[in-house]
Amino acid sequence: MNYNYFGYIGCLLISLSIFPKTYQRIQSNKWENVTIWTNVTICASCSTMLIYSVKMNLYPIFCSSILVLINEFIHLCYYCNKKCSIREMECIKTLDRI
Repeated sequence: MNYNYFGYIGCLLISLSIFPKTYQRIQSNKWENVTIWTNVTICASCSTMLIYSVKMNLYPIFCSSILVLINEFIHLCYYCNKKCSIREMECIKTLDRI
């Protein structure tokens, strides 16, 4: 029996579970509970898992790590965009007071 199929099924299940949550967060525009340190930690752990999976030829782990990194990159982009827009709004409010 080829156990790699279990790995690829797990990779598929991970991608099916993380992207709908990201989509829902983008649609609802709720980023209050997302911290930059969580994203950095997840990206660092995925990077080490990528190195490990390449060295050990574990392609299901490689695929799932890539998908998690893509998801975290999306989170990071929206998080930074949200923080920049909040700062811009604060600057505009300050200028309006003057």
